[in-house]
Amino acid sequence: MTVYIPTATLYVLRGARLTVDELRPLLRLNDADVRSEAEEIGTQPVSAFRWAGWTGILVALMIPLIADLPRGEFPYSLDQPIETIWHRVATPVVGWWAGRSAT
Repeated sequence: MTVYIPTATLYVLRGARLTVDELRPLLRLNDADVRSEAEEIGTQPVSAFRWAGWTGILVALMIPLIADLPRGEFPYSLDQPIETIWHRVATPVVGWWAGRSAT
């Protein structure tokens, strides 16, 4: 997931630009307008991406806390198996990219 989501986001943006090129004959716009529309794909204010990323981290951290903490299954110490430690590190990263890709 830590690699899939950024890669999928890039492929979605690339596919959207290709779709604009394929639709060019059907659009009633001149080439300059179509080109400017295609260049706008994936360009949003940086603040929107940051807010989406932080929201993704919050959601990603809340899901295991809500599911595991009441049952006492959310370990806090570092004497856990490496898989558990990796999960705790990767969860915010996945949340960041998932939030950003949702915008």
